[in-house]
Amino acid sequence: MLLRVDSAVGTRERLIQATIDIIDERGEAAVRMGEIAAVAGIKQPSIYYFFENREQLVVAAHRERYRRAVMQALGPFDRSVPKAATKEEFVRFGIEGLRYAFDAERGAVRSVRITLLSKALTDETLMRELNEASFEANRRLAEIVSEAQRRGWVRSDFTAITIATWIRSQIFGRIVVESDSARYDGDEWTDLAVTSIIDTLIVAPDSPV
Repeated sequence: MLLRVDSAVGTRERLIQATIDIIDERGEAAVRMGEIAAVAGIKQPSIYYFFENREQLVVAAHRERYRRAVMQALGPFDRSVPKAATKEEFVRFGIEGLRYAFDAERGAVRSVRITLLSKALTDETLMRELNEASFEANRRLAEIVSEAQRRGWVRSDFTAITIATWIRSQIFGRIVVESDSARYDGDEWTDLAVTSIIDTLIVAPDSPV
């Protein structure tokens, strides 16, 4: 059952949210401009003030779905890691954040990402939008990594953006295990992934930064 989006939210955002709700519930083919307008609380012709056509609206909705998926995984990093006062705290918060990102229950979120990426292979506009959403997440994580580098906790022979992109690629890579979970040990995979990231990036005692 679709709920009317809070009218305090901007009209464009309401249109995108209404489209996301329909896609999540019934699939992209079910998106109808008349229904979108009704859910967003506007007249149908008003949609075209914000979006040239249905395709443009659907792309905007997919971009936002993708952006939410990638940014959600950064939640614990955003909330906890910047508060670390010592390298030990940074490592502890980092491990907690990685385990959240790798959690099997987030498999559905990763599925959304891979579905959208697959669709984008034949849609240049969508691919461009997804790349922008992904870079937004990489840049935010890179800000956290950069501060840790400044404090001497994370190796600095690679740029922060490269490290952030590598970490996020590891998170997304868990889809390989999840797509055939009956034949792989997901917990063991997560343990290995977390250990590898920490051991690779954290500066060891008495090591040059």
